[in-house]
Amino acid sequence: MIRTLLLASVCLCLLPACDTNAGQDEFFLESQLSPSGITRTSASGEILGESDPDDWRVAPAFQGSVEVVPASPNPVDRNGLVTIVVQDTFDDALTGGVRATGFTDTNPRQFVELDRDDGNGPFYTLTFSPTLLRQTGGDAARLFRIRIFTTDSRIVSYGDIEVR
Repeated sequence: MIRTLLLASVCLCLLPACDTNAGQDEFFLESQLSPSGITRTSASGEILGESDPDDWRVAPAFQGSVEVVPASPNPVDRNGLVTIVVQDTFDDALTGGVRATGFTDTNPRQFVELDRDDGNGPFYTLTFSPTLLRQTGGDAARLFRIRIFTTDSRIVSYGDIEVR
């Protein structure tokens, strides 16, 4: 009887971890999908109009302990700079810092590191030039998926930017 109760207790403790891991895996797979829409922002970070509900969500493993300020400005000029701010609200969820990566449109499975902030938090600022994202074909605007990871490669967030 005690053995059964002990086993049941262990199972109950492990189940939420399984849900988080499955949710984290699903979130990672979603982050690999093609970009689709943007959250428009001004140079000062003000959200203009409706937010894209898929942009800058926080991964299940970090919900409640991390907040992401959407990329700004968005859209951005090819020769401009993009800034994304990540806040560790408990000051211990992102030990080691964060890094931003993006996919090139020459190979949507090849990513490039755009910036990293190895600071001590609680605020991490990622700033990069869209010229790091190789772009093919003319001057037309392009959407790019940007992903935020911890320095030990756990997905934190993702969102899309438009480069003009």
